Amino acid sequence: MLFDENDTEHVTESKEKPPTTDLNGPEWTSLPKKLWVIWDSGFEDAPIVNQLMIKNIIQKARKYGLNATLVTRANLHLFVGKKIVNGLDNVCT
Repeated sequence: MLFDENDTEHVTESKEKPPTTDLNGPEWTSLPKKLWVIWDSGFEDAPIVNQLMIKNIIQKARKYGLNATLVTRANLHLFVGKKIVNGLDNVCT
């Protein structure tokens, strides 16, 4: 849909098909099947609503074949290295 200088709406025909939502479709197969969820202060210290939300996100991701990883301050060094984590500590304090 396009608008001209008078805000008149014009419908445009697209020759391209919209992307599929099928995670096994050709648009998605070349993407890494990874989902990263971060809760800096620790999952156990998160409010119960946030814990439930994070659990739900991870369950849904796994249902659709994604590798879901929960990252917290305690395990962040496993993914980015201790030097970066120490740098974050210096910036955030």
